Formats: sequence, structure tokens, C-alpha cells
Amino acid sequence: MPERPADARDVRRWPSGPLQLIDTTLCPSCFTALQGAVCGTCGLDLSVPAAVDLLNAGRAVHDREIERQTLITAMRAAQSARVRQVAASSATDAAAQAGPTAGSPAAIPVAVAPILSVPVPASAPVPAPVAQPLPVAAPAAAASAAPPAAGAPAAPSAPAAAPRSGRSGVQVLLLTLGVVLISITAIVFLFVAYLVATLEVRSIIIAVASVAVLGVAWLLRARRLPGTAEGVASVAIVLLLLDVWIVRANMLFGTETVSTSAYLGGALLVVAAVLAGVRAASGIRVTGFAAAAFAPVGVFLLASDTAPDGQLSTPFWVAFLAVSLLGSLAVLLPAMVERTIVMTAGFIAGALALLPAYWALPEVPWSQLWWYLAVAGAWLVALVAVRLRPGVSAIWGRIAAPVFGLSLALAPTLAIFRELDSEVALWLAPAAAGVVAAAFAAGTRLGAAAARDSFAACIAALAVAACAVLSSVVLYLGTVWTRLAGSVPPWNLEVSEPLPPAVPDHDLTTVLVPVVVGVGALVVSVLLRRGRALAAIPTAAAFASGIALACVAPGPAIAVAVLLVLAGGALALAAVRHRLAVPALLPTLAVGGVASAGLAWWVGYSSAMVWPWVAALVIVLAVAGRMLASRVWPAAAAPVVGAAHLAIASTLFVFAVFSIPFWLAPDDVRLVEPWMWLAVVSSVVLVFAAVVRFGSTIDRVCTVTPLFAASVISIWALAFETDASWRWVPATALVIAGVLWVRLGAPEGLRIAFAAVTPLALGFISAVVIDEAFGAEFVGIGIAGSALLAAALAHVVPLRTGRSRLVWAVSAGVVGAFALVAGATGSFGAGDVWVVLLLLTPVPIVLAALAGDPIGGESPSRHLGWLSLALGVATVWAWLSEDRAGGPVDVEAYTLPLAAALALAGALITWRRTSGSAPAQGRTALFATAAAIAVLPSIGTAGDAELRALLLVSIGIVVAIAAVFLPELARGVPVRLLGVLTGWVAFTGAGLIRGAAVATEVADSVLIVEFWPLIALAAGVTIAVMWARTTSRPLWLAEALLAASVTLAAVPTLLEIVDGEAALARAAALFTALALAHIASAATSARPAAGPIFGWTTLGVLVMGGTIALASAQVDPFDLVTAAVGIALIGAGWFRMRRSPELGSWPALGPGLAVLLVPPLFADFTDPQLWRIVTLGIVAVVVLVVGAVRRLQAPLLLGGAVLLVHALVQLWPWITDLYEAVWWWLWLGIAGVLLVVLAATYERQLRLARGTIRSIAALR
Repeated sequence: MPERPADARDVRRWPSGPLQLIDTTLCPSCFTALQGAVCGTCGLDLSVPAAVDLLNAGRAVHDREIERQTLITAMRAAQSARVRQVAASSATDAAAQAGPTAGSPAAIPVAVAPILSVPVPASAPVPAPVAQPLPVAAPAAAASAAPPAAGAPAAPSAPAAAPRSGRSGVQVLLLTLGVVLISITAIVFLFVAYLVATLEVRSIIIAVASVAVLGVAWLLRARRLPGTAEGVASVAIVLLLLDVWIVRANMLFGTETVSTSAYLGGALLVVAAVLAGVRAASGIRVTGFAAAAFAPVGVFLLASDTAPDGQLSTPFWVAFLAVSLLGSLAVLLPAMVERTIVMTAGFIAGALALLPAYWALPEVPWSQLWWYLAVAGAWLVALVAVRLRPGVSAIWGRIAAPVFGLSLALAPTLAIFRELDSEVALWLAPAAAGVVAAAFAAGTRLGAAAARDSFAACIAALAVAACAVLSSVVLYLGTVWTRLAGSVPPWNLEVSEPLPPAVPDHDLTTVLVPVVVGVGALVVSVLLRRGRALAAIPTAAAFASGIALACVAPGPAIAVAVLLVLAGGALALAAVRHRLAVPALLPTLAVGGVASAGLAWWVGYSSAMVWPWVAALVIVLAVAGRMLASRVWPAAAAPVVGAAHLAIASTLFVFAVFSIPFWLAPDDVRLVEPWMWLAVVSSVVLVFAAVVRFGSTIDRVCTVTPLFAASVISIWALAFETDASWRWVPATALVIAGVLWVRLGAPEGLRIAFAAVTPLALGFISAVVIDEAFGAEFVGIGIAGSALLAAALAHVVPLRTGRSRLVWAVSAGVVGAFALVAGATGSFGAGDVWVVLLLLTPVPIVLAALAGDPIGGESPSRHLGWLSLALGVATVWAWLSEDRAGGPVDVEAYTLPLAAALALAGALITWRRTSGSAPAQGRTALFATAAAIAVLPSIGTAGDAELRALLLVSIGIVVAIAAVFLPELARGVPVRLLGVLTGWVAFTGAGLIRGAAVATEVADSVLIVEFWPLIALAAGVTIAVMWARTTSRPLWLAEALLAASVTLAAVPTLLEIVDGEAALARAAALFTALALAHIASAATSARPAAGPIFGWTTLGVLVMGGTIALASAQVDPFDLVTAAVGIALIGAGWFRMRRSPELGSWPALGPGLAVLLVPPLFADFTDPQLWRIVTLGIVAVVVLVVGAVRRLQAPLLLGGAVLLVHALVQLWPWITDLYEAVWWWLWLGIAGVLLVVLAATYERQLRLARGTIRSIAALR
């Protein structure tokens, strides 16, 4: 009897289904649901590597069971088929045996082992299952399924079959032998047949081979291997094409007597016929596809050979027509892919025939007409064929119909352009295309199919007509441009003086082209039953014809009269257009009328007698458009369009006013300056418009906006005039208008615009008046005064509601900024800058007072008052720089009084404004600014003198230590934080600047470079510890102060290392200290050394400093740097591993070991030195041993890899000598023996390798 397992919970069950063998959510032993890596029922631990092998074994059993069930299913199906066959052949016997007797075998109970989930011990014998009576269909099946007797011992279960290999050796062998035999056959064929036979025989061989391959494909198709047959047939097609090419390339069988196109065309047709026969006989689809592709190409080549020699386009035209006819004949083929291919080629060729038809047989008169008619005939044949043939897709007809219309319209159009002169062709060609389109439009009144085709052809013909009209667009635009150019220079023509034509003898053509377009559009639209819907097109053509007639008129007066009649007629017709009910008529009238009026306005400038009347009439038309807007436009659009008319009228009025000085004196003798005239008129009109109310709000906005823009632009232009002493007059009028518009409750948009411009105009007035009265050097003072006045008026003029007050304040600020820049840069002369600053000082606080108390209020705009403080400080600075040039030179004489003033202002704000427990940002920033002004300039000059450095360091230490004992928050000011930071910045900055100055030899000192940085470092460490121990907030500041102190203290020493002053000693001391600091940050948990800030900072300084030191080439050997970095990383990682047991050795120790070992390993190749070689070997061995003893993966692998490479590098010369001492082929034999041995023991070596990998992977 076998022994029972030691574990009583070793329960093993057989699954209830094969899928449970590969279900990873169930225990593979007891098949209960898993809650973790250890089964809660049987205690099986699945976290070991052997669990993967167990899962693979279960997957193999599952696959074999599936195969077994498949076999059973097949056997059942075959058995059922046999039973049905017997029942069909022996119906009588089957009926006689349909009811079994009492002693028949069918009544014998069959014991079947049910699939149970019963716990079975691992080594205990399995008892026989209880028999279940189950009837069967046949005695044979019952006998085969009968179990052994009840008392018989259970048969041992068959061992699980080994998983089948993924690759069959027999199959590989057969494939290899087959490839070898085929290769030998190919070699014999190439080197025997081709070397012995002639070129004709070679071609015959290839042809026979091609036919043989087709036969093989046929046989494969007959063997029900269609995919393989298609592939083999593809090879045969390629071989046939190669045979065709070889025959022609070698000029065999007399093929040199025919042209290349004729030979290739005939050969491709023969190949296509052969392939078509194969397709019909065998059903191989690829041969049919190839035949369908070769046939159009063959026809193309044969047809092109029939064309006359020496012509480039004619062969293509003939060939494309032939292929097109072939595509039409392809309609007779059955509905297959081959028919689609040939028809597609025919349709593409028919479309391409349109290109060479233009140049084909040029010696024939009106050749374009005949050849395009031939192309149209081919397309007509295609259209008739696809419409008459049943079963053809309708898409072919939809393609043929428009192309037929296109080709038929191109025939007369291109012929007319080619044969007739341009003055006739430009209007007759679109007329001919229009006639074709009209004919097709008439065809739309036929049956349904013919109507659809006619409509498509009509659209194509209309496209040709449109393209024909495009050629006249250049002429039309040139005529219009000639009329427009007649107004440059203005007023240079008499009333009836004609203009030279743009193109001679083409004036009538310019007028007739729009007429032809209009008539054609009218006829076609009527025939299409779209006369009313498309009536806008003839209307637009009528406007275009009228404009053309005006452009070719003999004088400006007639041209303007025609244009004004068109504009007025458009307006009048628009007023009654609702009675016509024509779609899109209103936009057409609007565009035509506006274009006519605009052209009339411009043409009016060509004659001095015509211009004033034209200007007045066009403005009247614009106003009339506003008056008739309610009758012309819909109710929703009428106000907007009417206001747009007023905007146009106002704009035209501005241009007319600006043109009056030029019209009065056209010979450059100006009675009045145009910009001054426009500025005065527009500003005065704005004043009256502010008082006189008219129209709706949108009407006022649209009317005033052009006048406002004209006033602003003209005053801006006057600012650059050299002699314009009265330019303050329009600016004053603009200021008055601005005050009225802002104060009297105008629309919001206008109030904002005037509020933005009025302070600027006030500054302009001040600059002009001060310049005329006192000189340019006082202009800045005048602008500053106007800014102060504008800021004061902001409390009075703008309304309190709305945004105009804010815009006024911003504009006043812009004036002040301009005054500040002008005064600081001396743009208007060398004036007193401090006076400008003094006048600007109250401006910010006055503007801040718009929202309430600028000091005790709650509005965010109160912060604007700080600019007054800044301007006051700047005033003092400017006054000191101008009047105290011979004063003290020490920077503290300027910074400390200003810092005291800022601190006093902060104290005032702190006294006036109470604060809760939260810090007040404003006063805190003010005190911080005062501290910065007091400290930072002195730090900047600390490198010049030892005494200043001593004072800054000592005072900073005292201030920082004393500040630690202050309260954290006093009336919203973090006094402890400000004091500590001020003191720390003072002594740290002074130490850094003084040390750096001595290190870079900018200053001399009897002390070492590190003296002041070390004092600052000691003080910084002390302050950081005190901040951490007193739990001051923010808590991270202690770590930040410590990290910054260490970083800044290292800078002077690093500068000395780069300079080469005792570089090795300083590098050893600096990087060792930094490495120890980094390790300490990981070893301790006490703040401020603990935490990521100090740790990452020390590591960053270590790495960046080491990189700088190595880049300077002053530190040799480099191991001083790399060893320090590596030791720091290893030490910190070691302590992290001790604190976190789940942390692996790779993230903790891997980087440090790599930095420690890899650079010396590279030095083995570049700079081998004995001490480094020995040290690297010892360190690698130590790392390897530590990794093996402590079961650490990273030291084990890295140490082993480095040691192995290191040993190979050192032993390489002896290895080379050994290799050269033995014959090279002997090494090949040795390698072969090793490979054989490895192959023989492959499975065992694979298991050993997997075990080793699992052992290494199990390491930490």
C-alpha cells in the first residue's frame, strides 16, 4: 500500500468539464474558487514557478480532451449515417426489429462512470464508480461501452500524452527535398537548355511551359483547389507576357518586319484570346481578368498603328476611339467582372479621346468639329448600348450621358474658337454651346430615361458654355478696368471725351457676351420648366450687359447716366419685386444696384463737371435705400439693411468732404488742407449729431461711425503734419463731441468709442498747445498734465453705469503711459523727467478711486494705487539722479531710504486695513519688496569689499535667528517668514557672491575661497534646523533652505575646480561631502535632512557638479567623481531597501552599481591602468559576493557581468595567441562537436536554463 500524504488537506478532484483545467480563477487541485495565491480549501500554494508548468500541463490535457470529444462526435455522426443508410435499404428489416424483446441486448444496463467531483487522496486507489443504467442505440455500442465487473480492480488511468510538437520533421524533410529537386531542375533548365538551344527554341520552351502551367492550373481547379489554381495561372500569365517580350526583344520569327505597336497589339490580343478560352473552359477567374485587361491594350496598340505617321495626337485619338467602341461591344458579354473591366477601359478611353481630338489631323478644315462629333458618336453608341442591354447597371448611363453632352457641345465651341476671329468667336462660341444645351433641354420633355439622360447632357453642355464665357471674362474685366482707370488721376476728362478701348474692335463683343448668356439662360430655363426659378440669371446678365454698355460709352456723362439708371432701376424694381415672386431676384438686384452705384461713384471722379452731381445722386440713392428698406427687405432684415445704407451714405459723405479741396484746386494749389478740412467738418458734424436725435439706435450708430472714424483718422494724420498750427481746433471739437456723446446717454457702443478717444484727443490738444506756447521740451509735461486732467474727468463725465467709465480710465492710463515713455526717452526734448513723474504720480490712485476707497476699499482696482507708490519712488530716483550727481556713490544711500519708505507704506496699509487669520497678499508683497530693495542691491556689490560681506553675513544671521522667535502672522503679514527669508538671502547671497568673486579672481582676499560659503552654509543649516524644530509653516521651507544652502555653498568650490586650483583635493572633499549628505538624507528620518527635496538636490548637485568638473578636464582620474556618485546612490538605495522590504535591488542599487562599475570598465578599453584594473576586479568580486550572500539580483548580475567582461579584456591577448596557434578548421570542428552535444542534451540544458532563470528571478 502506498503511503498517505503528510498534508491531510491534500485534496485532488477531477474537473467537471475540460474548461476548468485552464481556468486560472479555480484551484488546479480541488477546483474551488481562488481568493489569493494560496487555495483556502486544499492549501495549494500557486506563487511558486512550478505553477506555470502545472497550468501548461492542464492546457495540454484540455487540448487532448477537446480532440477526443471531436473524434467521438465524428464517430457518432458516421454511426448515424450508417444507421440511416441501413434503414433506407432494409426498411422491412428495420420495421421488424423496431421493438426489442425482453432479452435483447438493448435492454442490458450499461454502467457508465459519471463525472463526479469527489475528493480523492493522492496515492489511494480509486474505487469503481456505481453503475448507472443507460439505454443505448445498438448492441455494439453497448458492448463497447460496458465497464468491467463490479469486483474487478479499476484499471490504471492512461498517462497524459506529451504535447505535440509545433513542427513536423517529416514535413520539413519533404519540403527540403522538394525544393532541392526543383532547384536542380531549374539549374539544368537554365544551364543546359539556354546554353544549347537557339533563341527561337527558348521562346518555344517558355511558351510550352506557360501552356503547361495553365494545364496544371486547370487540373488543380478540377481537383477542387481553386486558390492554388488561381496562383499557378497567375504565374502562367506572367510567363506568356515574358514570351511576348522575348520574341520582340530578340526579333524572332520575323517580328522585326512589323511595328512595335502592331506586334504588341496583336500579341496581346492573341494572349487575351487564349486566356479567354481558358476562362471559358476551366472557370479560372484570373485568366478572365487578364484577358479583359489585355484586350483594350491590344486594341489600343493596333488602332494607333493605323494612324498616319508623323502626327502625335492622331494615333491616340484613333486608339481611344477604338477602345471606346470595344467597351460598347463589351455590353454583349455576360454579367461578369470581365465585362466591367472592358467597359471601364472603354469609358476611360472615350473620356481621354477628348484630349487628342483637338490636335488630330490638323490639315482638315474645321477638324475640331468633325473629330469631336466622332467622339460624341462613340459616346452615343455607348449610351444606346447600355440603355438597350438589359441587366446593365444604370451607373454606366449616368456616366455616358453627360460625357456625350460634353463632347457634342465641345465640337462647335472649339471649332469656332479655332477658325473664327476673336471678336466673333467670343460671343458665337458660347452661343453655339447654348444651342446644344437648349437642344438637350428640349429633350427633357421626352420619356423618363431619355429625360434623365438629356438633363445630364444639358448640364454638361451648360458647363462648356460657361467655360466658353470664361474666356470673355478677361475682356469684360479689361473693359471695366479701362473705365475705372479713366478716373486716375481724377477729373482729367471732359464730359464727352471718350476713352481708348481696352481691346480694339471688341466693344460690341463685350456687350453681346452678357446678352448671349442672358438669352441662353432664359431659353434653357424655360425649356427645363424652371423659367421663374432661374429668372435671376437673365437679370444678372442684363445688369452685366448694362455695365458693359456704360464702360464702352463715349463719355463720362453717358456712362454715369447709364449706371445711375441701372442703380435706380434696381432700387425701383426691388420695391415692387414682391409682385413678381421671382426667387433670388432680390440678391441679384442688390448686387447689381450696388455695383452700378459704386461704379458710377468712381467714374464720376473722371470729370470735374460730372463729379458733384454724381456724388450727390449716389448719396441720395443710398438714403433712398434706407427709406425704401421696409418695402424691399423682410421685416427682420429691413432695419439692418437700412442702417447699412445710412453707413454707406455717411462713408460717401466723408469721401466727398475729403475730395472737395482737391476738386476746388486740382493743380496742387490747396485753398485748405484736406486733412484739416475733413477733421473740422467731421468733428463739427459729430457735435451736432450728439445734440440732434434722429432715427433708431442702429441708424445713429451706422451714421456716426464713419464720421467718427474720419475724425479720428484725420486728427491722427494731422499729428504728423509739420505745419498745422490750428490742428488743436478739430481735436477740441472732437473732445466736445466726445463729452456730449459720453454724457448724454448715447448707444453703448458709441459711448465706449468716444470714451476711448476723448482722453487721447485731450492729450493731443495739450501736446500741440504746449509745443506752440513753451517749446517741445515741455510737451511731456503737458501730456502728463492732460493725463491727470483726464483721470479727474473720469469721475465726472462718464456715467456710473456701463463700461464707458472703465474705457475712459484705460484711455487716460494710455495717455499717462505715453507721457511716461516720452519723458523717460526724451522724445520731445531734454525736459525735467522728475516733473513728468511727479504729475503722473497721483494718476493711478485717482483712477483707483473710481471704484471707492483706494486703500480701505474692497474693489480689485484699489491695487492700481500701488503704481502711484512706484511712480513716487521713481520721482525720487529721478530727482536724485539729476540734482544729486555729486552725492555718495554707495548703493545703500539710495536703497535703504526707499526701502524704509516702502515699509512705512506697508505699515500704513496694515494699520488701515484689518485682516483675519489668512495672510494678506498686498501688504506682504509690499514688505517683501522693501526687504528686497534693502538687501539685493547690497548683495550684488558684496564681492567688492570684505567689510560689506561681513556686515551682510552678520546682520543676516542675526535677523534670521531673531525672526524665528517672531509670531508667524501679525495682522495678515507673515513676519517670521519674511524675516527668515530676508536674513537667509542676505548671508547666503553675500557668501556666494564674495566666494565667487574670489574664485574668479575678480576680488582679492587673504581668506580661502570656501570661508564665506562655509559660514553661510553653517548659518543656513542652523536656520533650517530651527525652522523645522519650531514646526514653522510652510513645513517644506526648512528642506528648501537646507538644499539651497548646500547647492549655493558648492558653487565657489566648483569654480575653483574648473579653474584648476587644487582641483583633485577640492573635488575629493566636495564630492565626498555631497555623497555623505545624500546618504544621510536617506539614512535619517529627521527633518530637514529627510525628505525628497534635500535628497534630490544633493544628488543633482553631485551629478551636475561632477559633469562640470569632468568637462573641465581638471579632475583626473575621473573615478573621484563617478565613485562618489555611485557610492551615494548605493548608500541611499541600501537604506531605502532596509525601510521598504518590497523594494527590489534593481531600482535601489542598480543605478549606483552601474555608475560605480561601468565607467572603469570602459576605461579597460580606452585607458587601462594597473591600479584601476586591480581595484575594479576587487570591487566587482565584492559586489558579486555580496549579491550572492544577501540574495540580491542587481549586485549578482551586474558584478558578475562586469567581472566577466573585465576578465575577458585582461585575458584577450592570451586567448588570441591560443586561437592563432591552432588551425582554423579545427575550431570549426570543435564548434560542431559542441553544437551536436548541445543538440543531444537540448531538453536537459533547457530545463537547467529555466531553473537558473527562475532562481535568479526569485532574488530580490
